[in-house]
Amino acid sequence: MSADNRGNKFTARVTELFEERGFLSRVWAVAHVAPPLTVTKEQIDTIVTIIDESLTIAEGEFAADIAG
Repeated sequence: MSADNRGNKFTARVTELFEERGFLSRVWAVAHVAPPLTVTKEQIDTIVTIIDESLTIAEGEFAADIAG
């Protein structure tokens, strides 16, 4: 994992899932998204899909920790 995840296993996992899908981002309390200035709707859709899939997977893996 290349990002500094501030010691949080959940954000580290989300970063890992992003990278597995070809999306580079810093994930701390938020996911940092900085698409190029010229971006297509399809590219934005891809970014949103990657974020959604990654968060869904990580949430499932950490569900017990998230619930408290």
